[in-house]
Amino acid sequence: WPGPNPGHYFRRHDVEPIMIKVELIDHEQTGLLVRKKRRQLGLTLTEVSTRSGLSVSYLSGLERGDRGWSDDLFQKVWGALR
Repeated sequence: WPGPNPGHYFRRHDVEPIMIKVELIDHEQTGLLVRKKRRQLGLTLTEVSTRSGLSVSYLSGLERGDRGWSDDLFQKVWGALR
């Protein structure tokens, strides 16, 4: 927070500090894991696309690590692999 003088900062004493949990997702490694599992099951991208409701091109991008994974996306795709 900018203080009264430029270049100076002050700490707000009326606010409790908080902890934030941050989890980093390695998109490329996650994609490789999903591709490996899909191939082990003998499924095509088209089959997983139908099961997950995601397009083939989007799934392919996820597997290559070109697109970012979220928890929801992972749950959708992983669920389609069961």
